[in-house]
Amino acid sequence: MQQRGYTTILALLVTMFLLGMMAVLFPKLNNAIFASKTERSLLAAQYAAEAGAKRAIAAFYQSSPDWTWLDAWQGIGTGAYRVQIEPPPASSVESGSYVITAKGRDGGVTKTTSVTVTISGRGPNYAMYAANNIVINGNLLLQGKIGATGMISQSGVVTYVDHDSKLLPNQQEDWWFDDYATFKKSKTMPGFLTSANRPVNSDIKVSSHLDKGQNYSNQTIVINGDLLLSGTKNFTNTSIFVSGNIVNSGDTSFTNHCLVVAGNSITVSGSNLGGAVYISYGSITYSGTIKGGAVYAKNDIIASGNSSLIYSRSAMEANQLTSGFPGAGTSRTMEISSWRE
Repeated sequence: MQQRGYTTILALLVTMFLLGMMAVLFPKLNNAIFASKTERSLLAAQYAAEAGAKRAIAAFYQSSPDWTWLDAWQGIGTGAYRVQIEPPPASSVESGSYVITAKGRDGGVTKTTSVTVTISGRGPNYAMYAANNIVINGNLLLQGKIGATGMISQSGVVTYVDHDSKLLPNQQEDWWFDDYATFKKSKTMPGFLTSANRPVNSDIKVSSHLDKGQNYSNQTIVINGDLLLSGTKNFTNTSIFVSGNIVNSGDTSFTNHCLVVAGNSITVSGSNLGGAVYISYGSITYSGTIKGGAVYAKNDIIASGNSSLIYSRSAMEANQLTSGFPGAGTSRTMEISSWRE
């Protein structure tokens, strides 16, 4: 009987001890659980804020960004973000400084990320530029910059004339000339025709009309459809606009700042392709020597054989293709000047 009493007392003491320990540990355990949840919410809210800021930065790189998602909560994971930009950007982003304020929230916790970006524009300044990839097959003598938004691959040797000459793949450029119809219109306006001394030759409207002569100087030629060049042709201070493809299978010579524009692709070769700026709204395949011009394609460029490419700023200016002229287009670059959390 006495033994049973001792057992009961011992059980009560153990129970009281455990209850005391629980009274001490439970608040600490609750605090630890609460702190863990708060820390997770803080991280999730910060992640959401950064995701919103990065989405805004990515949108600035687009040619026609969609800003309809701004100033509204966007779900991400267990949280959400809301982004505001001052000044509010237009559908076509203009140069200037913008402050991105991104708020992230999760579980009642809010975090803010503030980013200042500066958008600047400049006109085309490449000897060769492709809004996709460039392939250089063979050896190339280069004076000027070659840029591409995609890859630049080469199977031969590139010889650089000066220290400013270089290959620039994966450029974060976001520009192109105006669409073909608008671009052609800007280069066939009386103001440009007079300054360039290139009146429109109304007798030439289709490819076959060019078979009647060999020398074309100080004029603007507008071709509807494709242009097939064969035999010997010499162009001096002449603009050529072709709504379709340009294919040269003869000995064609361009001199004195010619402008050659195709609404689709250009395929050309020759020993004297210089003195011309080539603009293709498709792809360009060329082999030969360009001394005093530039090559621009909205798709790929393939340079074949042993060739030379000597950039001419004067040719770009003579054709009013530098920044500020109608139809020239501008490239956008973005600099992140501050990032605060």
